[in-house]
Amino acid sequence: MRHLPGLRQHLRPGLPLGEDSGQGLATQSVLSAVGMLAQGLVRFLYTVFIKWGFGAAGIVIVGQVNTHIAVAMFASVLVPLAASNAVAKQLARLKGSGQTEQMRDVVAYLGRVTWTAAVLIGIGSTAFVLWREDVPVVAAVLTGLLAIAFSIYTFTRGTLLGLGLLTRATLWDLLASVIAIVGIAALVLARATPWLLVPLVVCYATYALGSYAPLRGGSVPLELRQEIGAFMRISLIQTAATTGFLQGSQIAARHFGTDVTTGHFALALSLATPASLVARSLQVVLFPRMAHAHGRGDHAELARQTDQATRWLVLLCVVVYGTLILGTPTLLQIYGRDAYAAAPTLVILLLACLVQNMVVATTDNLMSREHRYNRIIRNVSVAGAVVGALTWALIGPHLGVEGVAYGYLVGICVTSLIPTAIVWRLDRQRWVGLAVRTGLALAALAAASAWIVTTRAGVLVQVAAVLVLLLGWGAASQRDVRSMLAMRRR
Repeated sequence: MRHLPGLRQHLRPGLPLGEDSGQGLATQSVLSAVGMLAQGLVRFLYTVFIKWGFGAAGIVIVGQVNTHIAVAMFASVLVPLAASNAVAKQLARLKGSGQTEQMRDVVAYLGRVTWTAAVLIGIGSTAFVLWREDVPVVAAVLTGLLAIAFSIYTFTRGTLLGLGLLTRATLWDLLASVIAIVGIAALVLARATPWLLVPLVVCYATYALGSYAPLRGGSVPLELRQEIGAFMRISLIQTAATTGFLQGSQIAARHFGTDVTTGHFALALSLATPASLVARSLQVVLFPRMAHAHGRGDHAELARQTDQATRWLVLLCVVVYGTLILGTPTLLQIYGRDAYAAAPTLVILLLACLVQNMVVATTDNLMSREHRYNRIIRNVSVAGAVVGALTWALIGPHLGVEGVAYGYLVGICVTSLIPTAIVWRLDRQRWVGLAVRTGLALAALAAASAWIVTTRAGVLVQVAAVLVLLLGWGAASQRDVRSMLAMRRR
């Protein structure tokens, strides 16, 4: 009971700009992982409940609902996510340089930008769905409301992360997720098909209003506004070409596939993306810390954080994604026997997510620096999205949704590996051994998964393959395992 006052403080509506959690990297990473797990569970259970609750029509409804969610979230990455990245970076840098008096002004300024963009994005999302989809008007309107709610949620979460308030962010994630899960279960039982997006709208709106940012503040100096504007333009293009690329893949699947195969793609995506919380939970904590280090001019610490985070992410991502890749046939049984057709698509998407998430620390490294390095990320992200889209255009008409998955994999390799090579050289990292063993592990996973899916290998074979992966990868990565265990004991 003695913890209740502390919980009430974290759940009290408003944004406590003056608080400082004093939490370490490990604690913040765990809290971030819990919050992201809760949000990932919402998206996963959305797909599971709809697939189970609507019988034979479930796979088609899954495709439709996930397409509407993709439209809303694709639109939301345009300005709101750029504003979220900007507020996280600026708050961390202002704290690092001791200029805390400007924090409220920056939050208010970017909050007004986000709200304006969110309303326009909501209207545009509604119009797009009405134009492209043969659905009831209420479904289109809910897509627009979801775009608005998710936009404000994204900015609010970025603000909390920039302030280092991970406990508050996690508690609101948990509360909002419970509301969404209960809501979707009730709507599926009631078979209220047009209203299936309502729980998600309420989920993100609850979070956003629970830690709403002040929209009133003093003026932001012109020089700082120009710096924020330059960063946002770069971040907008970069996030549209990465996060937007992911959401765009569901829209592309709708274009190149049938109603049923679009549903299969949605099933695969719902299983592939939640595992990204391993990397994202560390990334959202690491980026403000990198910006903090850069703000105080500590480039050696920035390089050390990048090396440590990259080694840990490679270690964990190969284990987590490798297990999912080798266990794909069993994993898909969650959705029923008819879901096995999604196995090849799921393997490809899991490989893409593995490559993307294991090197996110190098992207954060460049984004925490001056604008010339930010522009590198922007240009590489655009190049990756263009290459991926061209791949869709070339092989999508022939391979359908599998072609979309291959295009996503190709694009992700471009956007992930080029920044890694740049940071490798810039910080003079010692990553030769890491790169060699990771490349061998990826090749082995691709070959083993192709055999397992093609031959429909049984559960025992899949378990044996996972055990070989864990033992082999653990032996090859002993140094990094010891480093992670040592940090956990501190």
